[in-house]
Amino acid sequence: MLLEEARARDRKIVEASSGSTVLSLGIIARVLWGNDDVDAYVTNKKSPESLNLLRFFGIRPCLYGGLAQQEPTDPTGIMCRLRRRAASSEDIVYPGQYNNENNWKAHEKWTGRHIFEQLPEINVFCSTVGTGGSITGTGAYLKSKKPSVKVVGVFNVFGDPTPGPRHFHGFHTCGFPWKGIVDTRLEVASADAYRMSMRLSREGLIAGPSSGEALQGLIQYIAQMKEAGQLSELADETTGEISCVFTCSDLPYQYLPGYFERLGKDEFPPIENEILLQCDQTKHDERWILEGHTRGLRILHDPEPLGGEPALVDIIFIHGLTGDAFRTWWHTSGTYWPTDMLPKDLPRSRILSFGYDADVTKLIGAVGQGTLRSHALTLLAEISALRSTEKNSVGRKVFIVAHSLGGLVAKKAICMSEQSSDQQQKELDGSIAGISFLGTPHQGSSKANYAFVIAGMMEYGTLKFKRVNKKVLEVLQPKSEVLADLEWSFGQWLRKNHHRISVACFFEEHEMPAGGIIVPETSAKIDGYLCLPIPNNHSAMPKFQHHQDPGYRLVISQLRMWYDKAGPPIASDNEKADPVAETHLLDDPEVAARHRACILSLSFPEMYSRSGIIRKPANSTCEWLLRHPSYQDWLENGRGILWILGHPGTGKSTLIKHAIRDSIKNAGGHPSADSTTVISFFFYNIGTALQRSPEGLLRSLLHQLLQKFPEQMNDLCNSFDRRRRTTIGEWRWQTEELMDTLVTSLTKIVQSSSIRLFVDALDECKAEGEGDGETYGIRDLIQSFRDIEESLHDAPRSFSACFTCRHYPSLAQGGSGSQIVAERGNGEDIKRYLRRELSQGIDAEDESVRSSLQESIGSLASGSFQWIKLVTSRAVTMYCDGYSLPAILQEVKSLPRDLSRLYESIFKSLLESRPALSLKLFQWIAFAQRPLTLGELRQAICIIPHRSFRSFQDLKSTPSWIEDDRQMRRLIPVLSGGLAEIKEALGTSDGPADEIGKSYESDQTNDTIDDDGSEVDGSHDERDQTGDESSASSTPV
Repeated sequence: MLLEEARARDRKIVEASSGSTVLSLGIIARVLWGNDDVDAYVTNKKSPESLNLLRFFGIRPCLYGGLAQQEPTDPTGIMCRLRRRAASSEDIVYPGQYNNENNWKAHEKWTGRHIFEQLPEINVFCSTVGTGGSITGTGAYLKSKKPSVKVVGVFNVFGDPTPGPRHFHGFHTCGFPWKGIVDTRLEVASADAYRMSMRLSREGLIAGPSSGEALQGLIQYIAQMKEAGQLSELADETTGEISCVFTCSDLPYQYLPGYFERLGKDEFPPIENEILLQCDQTKHDERWILEGHTRGLRILHDPEPLGGEPALVDIIFIHGLTGDAFRTWWHTSGTYWPTDMLPKDLPRSRILSFGYDADVTKLIGAVGQGTLRSHALTLLAEISALRSTEKNSVGRKVFIVAHSLGGLVAKKAICMSEQSSDQQQKELDGSIAGISFLGTPHQGSSKANYAFVIAGMMEYGTLKFKRVNKKVLEVLQPKSEVLADLEWSFGQWLRKNHHRISVACFFEEHEMPAGGIIVPETSAKIDGYLCLPIPNNHSAMPKFQHHQDPGYRLVISQLRMWYDKAGPPIASDNEKADPVAETHLLDDPEVAARHRACILSLSFPEMYSRSGIIRKPANSTCEWLLRHPSYQDWLENGRGILWILGHPGTGKSTLIKHAIRDSIKNAGGHPSADSTTVISFFFYNIGTALQRSPEGLLRSLLHQLLQKFPEQMNDLCNSFDRRRRTTIGEWRWQTEELMDTLVTSLTKIVQSSSIRLFVDALDECKAEGEGDGETYGIRDLIQSFRDIEESLHDAPRSFSACFTCRHYPSLAQGGSGSQIVAERGNGEDIKRYLRRELSQGIDAEDESVRSSLQESIGSLASGSFQWIKLVTSRAVTMYCDGYSLPAILQEVKSLPRDLSRLYESIFKSLLESRPALSLKLFQWIAFAQRPLTLGELRQAICIIPHRSFRSFQDLKSTPSWIEDDRQMRRLIPVLSGGLAEIKEALGTSDGPADEIGKSYESDQTNDTIDDDGSEVDGSHDERDQTGDESSASSTPV
């Protein structure tokens, strides 16, 4: 046995195995000696099913990176590491199946003897080769009894692994005495191994892929001998028969996903009525429990009765065809997101659901015959009845989230509200502030059997529906007059109220199994409004499992934006506007409404998204800035301009975000507490026009100030009213007008309150019409702030400003103000980051490797997090690939210290090692006209421009096909050398979720990448992190 009782009874057992070996070790240790402390060291490329099988048997999976199948003699490989670990600790036993002599000797003692006793006439023994123990020991015994026995070893094809066996290049260094035993070596493709395994299992011999590979190898061997005319050499001299034995060493169950990945769809029986997999997936039939509880308008969540503040908005969920108020939004994992997730993100929201009879097709029982009008009238009546009886409901904004037909019901109810003579019903028209349409067929659906596809099976199954509500189904036809009338009426209403209504549309990206795309983008969108993709099919698109679900991130980003505008903004940990600003508005409702409209005209969707991208720094990082003498003098004086300068990648944005937080905390935990008001803005040179212009800066600063000091709004409100009266169509605030208003407002505000201003990335500001390298606009802006500071120098309260920018262009020269240089003070933060990255990538027992790399890389960094990030990643990758420390150090020292040349070096290396795929990846990233999702990019780089490939289905048979997004996630850093990153974007108008982001940008004045690129123990620079918007580390794809 591999295990000896004396060594394994009470010690931790560790083994590099994920299959039968470690499962046997675990069972034997537990049954014989009661030892359940068994660790299986497994490649991080193993499937979740395989890992869960180990856990099922009570074995702890321990993952390692690098090559999946490592050589036993590799000094940096997992087997050598475990061997060293066991040798240095009396508490650990490592059986070491790859070099344990008991491995092959046990097969010599038992396996070979049993085979020969049962089949003494054996001529051929065929086995797959993993550790080599089975073929060595069994073959040795058989040849000792019958030297004419041929021993055939079956190996994987290099790069095409079957679980269990190895390719010959990874085996030939094995220390077992196999060389005088194995007569023939063969390779078998994984698909052939899986196919033969399935054939065996279907014939009653339940066998896994390794067993299938052994039989396939045996068949190939016999065929080769026959073709060579040597088959008679194998036959028994007496009988003329050839007696063969192959090994069956595994079962198929843990490898089932592999069969469906490697074999064609036509090799498996089809699933009858497969569409039902997308319908009625409730584990326990809640319909019986909830019957009678899913109809009408119901309050799902109200914060006020639970001890919270009164709700600012009502959010009403309306389900679609064949759905109900529960199952439409309920994910099979058990998440009902209207109550399980939404209250956490929008705490001052009352959440309601409206249910109606949407079962337009039934096998048994009566079908509701309600029409679109009747459902809309019921919705309108119930909303009016509820809100008219509540004091707090008057004036409370209403958001609607509607799926499929529910969107048409909502539109009809709104149009009826507008034309109603009943004042209670008319209230809905004035209260609607936002509508989110999920898969709503505004133009109808080209699927004639739209409802039936969703319901289950009509055309596509074997069942026949005999009860159908044709009134509703006719509305959904593309040429429906009712639909056309509704579209016209709602369009008129939208145009009339566009200034106060927010609309977002969402369309399905995936097909229903038997119905295709139910509502295409062309029908799901409303011209002139945002339309975003949800990566799911029509039925599943409104069901979200968790907060990171791509669909949820898209929907919540829009709801949050509307929520911020509908009432007092949320006080998040970034610098958003005053959350209690509503209390400062004047009591006169007309004046309050006028002020709110004016403030809304200053806002824009991305106003706070840039600051939100930067996460809170880890403990003890960035503290050096707060202790810096220049910063402390600026803070204590409360006046003047402070500059934080730095090269690209040195963490300037993280520093200023930390300074803002500290200022807020010391002011009492809120940006407007006490007598100091903190305002801020983060420029973003690859964001929207307003994110990189003086206009955006001024609008944002005024938006923050005027909510805190509404008494300063009169002049701006007068200008706003004049613009609305005299301008036809869209109009924009002028920069000069905004600056004048800011100067006037600050002059009055500092009579009673100090103002502390923070502006990040001034070098990324571009005035309209300004070309690359031109800085006239930004210099004028800086001079304006200097003039403001000087003019307010003797005011009762103070005005101070802190700016960050790069050394070039030289914006801080020629004026007043202290300067702090980021790369001169961030040394300790760099060390923390480097120490953390190396501790995660380098094994604990290789502490000397860590120390050497930390010293070498740290000495070359020159204060650049971005340089450290790329070089550390390269070093860790080389370590995992088995390179020696001297080789890694030599590579580190040879890399350019200048970022632009480092990128150039990475590009050249990639195009030399993986020219085709890497080049294709960067071409798609560079030239895509909009951000690409991970799935889109995966399919795009797999395209082969050849007439033999006419569809993605054809491409799936090629070796270069990338199976799924999980595999693509692993390939992105490999193919891009770390220069492309996946960003989980919440989806604004900038693009869809789960984008690929470039870590570089083209800049004629500076070819380097991110300004502040890296993470420091959780301290993130905003150019390197994902936030609330569709952002990437720099330019999104």
